[in-house]
Amino acid sequence: MILLPYKLNSASSSGRQDQATLSAFSGHLLEQAARGLSHDLLNLRCEEAGDSWNPLHGVLLFGVLWRDYGAWAQKINPADLHLTAEVCRLRDAAPEMKDTLDQSRANAYTEFLVHCPAKIAKLPSLTAPNLERFLLFLEALGDYSRTVDLLRCFLLELSKGGSLFLQRSLLEAVAFANWFSKAAETALGLITRTCDAYICQRMEAPRQDADQIQRLHSATEIQLNLVLAELIQSANLPSFEQAARTIVLAPRCLCEKDADNCLATEDAGSYTCSHCSARCSVAAVERLCDEYGAELVLIEHNSSFAAWIDDSSRVEDAGIIGIACAANLIEGGLEAARRGIPATCIALDHPGCTHWFEKREGSQFNLTALEELLHSKQMVNYQTDLVSPL
Repeated sequence: MILLPYKLNSASSSGRQDQATLSAFSGHLLEQAARGLSHDLLNLRCEEAGDSWNPLHGVLLFGVLWRDYGAWAQKINPADLHLTAEVCRLRDAAPEMKDTLDQSRANAYTEFLVHCPAKIAKLPSLTAPNLERFLLFLEALGDYSRTVDLLRCFLLELSKGGSLFLQRSLLEAVAFANWFSKAAETALGLITRTCDAYICQRMEAPRQDADQIQRLHSATEIQLNLVLAELIQSANLPSFEQAARTIVLAPRCLCEKDADNCLATEDAGSYTCSHCSARCSVAAVERLCDEYGAELVLIEHNSSFAAWIDDSSRVEDAGIIGIACAANLIEGGLEAARRGIPATCIALDHPGCTHWFEKREGSQFNLTALEELLHSKQMVNYQTDLVSPL
């Protein structure tokens, strides 16, 4: 049996149940936040983050990631963190150097894993040096660029209230993350039921590559990504539906064939389906896009998204539906928000690319959810056209 970090079931009768469970838990989370978090924390403002800012996102991301990585970050030499973070920044700025730089990242992460603490490791104190090393550790992992931006904004705004307010608020965030971890496991544990076994398997037989730490995302972090994606989608839906264009961004791991046999053609970092197989999930997505007047863009993986979106003309007047694995949902959503692009998302049923497995497994997603988003947007545009003056 192939172990998966998480598994949704869009192709079965339980697919709608998974979505209903996520929606219900997201609503419960908002109610718990309103009751359990302080008024000052819930009303924190950050002008630099723009209209997409939500302090609850900062609370949850800080609390969960601090629980997962706070102790680990303190065990890594700061000079190694700075160097690896710089390699990650260079990789983002120069995609053509990706293969070379990923080898440097792989070497660094192999050393990082030597210092990976036990799950029961005591969290460090919330001092400024410890917090900075924690953020630097996330930067050095290369998969949290936009998350680090949000957390720096979050910490900066908290610090304006003074050191006592900062400490109290961060302790509040950690306590709320503790509640989230237990509540999410109760509500969403079936989705991530094999995550711990998957992590143990990866630790026992590690692949020494640039993704070796990405494969260790905890069940709580995966659950958080799914829930935050649900909250962000609800908030973005009205502006997405008003956008003049619709772009569906899909990963190549949806393709029936692997990269060596897929006939999709590449152009400036994205791919165009050549309809080489009627059974391919991408072909089904393209049929829906054609029906609803949407544009389909295939990208290799999450890092390709930031490079592709750099050309603002590609996304002018567009709303985006991003299809991605749970680990990449929030980074993609924050990247789109940073650029003022209204974005919604749909999670893959499970990771499918070689980042996660010894060989490519392929994936699926909830095609009905995509059709519902496209149909809803079409209806809004149709109604807008009806009331618009000639």
